[in-house]
Amino acid sequence: MSANIIQWSINGFYSKLEELQLIIKDHTPTIICLQETNFNTKSNPALLHFNIFKKKQKCMQ
Repeated sequence: MSANIIQWSINGFYSKLEELQLIIKDHTPTIICLQETNFNTKSNPALLHFNIFKKKQKCMQ
């Protein structure tokens, strides 16, 4: 079994959602790793057929 993995520093999940959906359609990934999503504490993202795991980044001071 092989895995098709997409990794993207997306810089805003909701602003790039349409583009992300096209990439998913074209490449049928098994795993998607997104950084720089810019979610706030109330964000509840969803992608059809994917489980969402998110971790808030700790601020470095």
